[in-house]
Amino acid sequence: MSTILIADEDDLVLSMLSVVLHQALKNCDLLFARNGKEAAEILSSRPVDAIVTDLQISLMDGYELIALARNKNSGVVVFVMTRVYTDEVLGRLRSLGVVRFFKKPFSIAELAQALENALQ
Repeated sequence: MSTILIADEDDLVLSMLSVVLHQALKNCDLLFARNGKEAAEILSSRPVDAIVTDLQISLMDGYELIALARNKNSGVVVFVMTRVYTDEVLGRLRSLGVVRFFKKPFSIAELAQALENALQ
């Protein structure tokens, strides 16, 4: 069973992701964090196979979270969901080894399929 950590401050986004991803990804354990500190605590307490994070989260931004996750597990699959989608942002994320970017708003079904493919 794969474990996926999802970090976003927006409760509505977390709720929608929870509903759709629980249905789409039957063999995955989904963990949710409302800020970077919660996400870091989860990463320190258990291994995860994938992370889906917003870049703009409090107490530790998405970039810091990605760097922390990479230090713990260089092979972790990282997807980013963001409203800020510039060449500078994309370059920085690529340098951190981010697999895929989703510009908000995005298709949760597309995210689910991308996660399934990446975790196979």
